[in-house]
Amino acid sequence: MKIPLMKFLDEYAGRLIAFALAIFFGKRGNAGKKSPRKILVTKFWGIGSVTLSIPLLVHLKKKYPECEIHYLTLESNLQLCRIIQEADVIHAVSTESLFSFFKTFTKAMSALRREPIEVVFDLEFFTNVSAIVSALVGAPQRIGFVNRRHTFDVRKRLYTQQVEFCADKHTAENFLRLAGADDAIQFSPFRLGEGRGEDSTFPKNKSSVLTPTSQSSPCWERKEISPTVRGGLEWGKFSVLFNINASPLAYERRWEREEFRRLAEFLIEEFDVYLYLTGTDDERTYVQEFFQSLDCQENVMNCCGELSIQGLVRLMRRCHLVVTNDSGPLHLASALNIPTIAFFGPETPQRYGSLSDLHLTFYKNLWCSPCMTISNLKTVNCINDRQCMKQIRFAEIKEEIDSFVRSLPKIQNEIVEHSAAGEA
Repeated sequence: MKIPLMKFLDEYAGRLIAFALAIFFGKRGNAGKKSPRKILVTKFWGIGSVTLSIPLLVHLKKKYPECEIHYLTLESNLQLCRIIQEADVIHAVSTESLFSFFKTFTKAMSALRREPIEVVFDLEFFTNVSAIVSALVGAPQRIGFVNRRHTFDVRKRLYTQQVEFCADKHTAENFLRLAGADDAIQFSPFRLGEGRGEDSTFPKNKSSVLTPTSQSSPCWERKEISPTVRGGLEWGKFSVLFNINASPLAYERRWEREEFRRLAEFLIEEFDVYLYLTGTDDERTYVQEFFQSLDCQENVMNCCGELSIQGLVRLMRRCHLVVTNDSGPLHLASALNIPTIAFFGPETPQRYGSLSDLHLTFYKNLWCSPCMTISNLKTVNCINDRQCMKQIRFAEIKEEIDSFVRSLPKIQNEIVEHSAAGEA
């Protein structure tokens, strides 16, 4: 199903169902046990948002060491959830078609009702279907976000505890607030090499970094990839993961491709970096056109469509910098504490910015930004010709990027090594 159709169904059909359930269930429930044994966390949308839920899971495991955490999400997030250590049982819903949605949704609800779940944390900001889940699983405690500005927010009728989303706080902090936590945001290591399910099984050799999604050979075996680039990961070269994409939720988050080209060629010429272009199958054409526009292709490996989520994490772990739009890879880099350079426009870095120790963010903060909020169902209706992204010019930010890259540990270590070699 297309995203606009899913939003339409959730807004109208979902609201009617939620209203009917609110009449039947109301806010019935109780305070629950002090130490719940089974907890459900629901987060459907976005690899980035699922990643930002990890600090909440870490907090819950620390607070309730014996609890079993169930995680309900979309099938598109399944690979990521399988490598999150704190997610004990994962339930996935398909959005491939309306039929597959109802089939997998019914299966998930049946499994969850058999547990039984004692506490539900609904991490969705506005969807009615997640609030419906909270009611249907029959948990005595149901905790979720509400928008108090909307007088007819039917979701709040299905929660036993309501938490208002704070627009001036980071999303990871808002997730923690659902559990009444004021903990520092803490990520846990991804479960690589021991993940659950066949998708998370990896061989020990370096080829495991890339898991082709098609029958084609891995990209490092293609003739256009030079041996030097192929050795980049193995020998610890200055490697940069380069993501010029944004998910279909809002393509408007993409920085201009020509500006990305200027940045890529600057990094290659100035720092002799090796770029690894990433993206999904659907983004192959967009990324391939970008690859062909580069003058220094011998320093670039186009991995678009060739990486599983686990493969992306493995590759990212071997990189020294991640350059990306406001999208999932930015938050994966945060979870791995890898330095980032990120570009924001429709959304604000105040809510979704990098949490890496070293990060550089560009955001114009125009009069029309952010236009992608929970109040409009995170739907971009641009009225300013994407000026929030177009006005970020590489020529204007070049010096800032140069200074940031030179401050990175990889570059600093090389400077020390060269100095030591010269003195010797």
